[in-house]
Amino acid sequence: MSIRAVKGVTPEWYTPASEMVEGDDGALIAPEGAARFQLRPLTQMQLHEVMPEVNFEHQHITRRGIEMCLRYGLTDWQGVEDDDGAALPCTFENAQRLPYYLHQELASQMVLKANISEDDEKKS
Repeated sequence: MSIRAVKGVTPEWYTPASEMVEGDDGALIAPEGAARFQLRPLTQMQLHEVMPEVNFEHQHITRRGIEMCLRYGLTDWQGVEDDDGAALPCTFENAQRLPYYLHQELASQMVLKANISEDDEKKS
């Protein structure tokens, strides 16, 4: 028997729940122009750092855990604007301006992706 290393940490685009709408078939879809975020799953060593900051029972990640996730995994975004409607560059400083609920959602997605095995992903 052998131990299988986890797959790579290739960034993927993620559309937050608040941006999704119901399509004609009832499935949730991302409409044209919806904000989306490019997230890199955490490496296993990063996950070791973040996991003490995750409370699965209350589905909450601490401020420290969110900060780590955003620094490690948020690589780009589209559809995020400043107060004047201009495109806001994807930086950690600007990520701090995003709404609280979005911090939680993005960090949770990064932790989830780091914990999903290749077999689990094939099933979904």
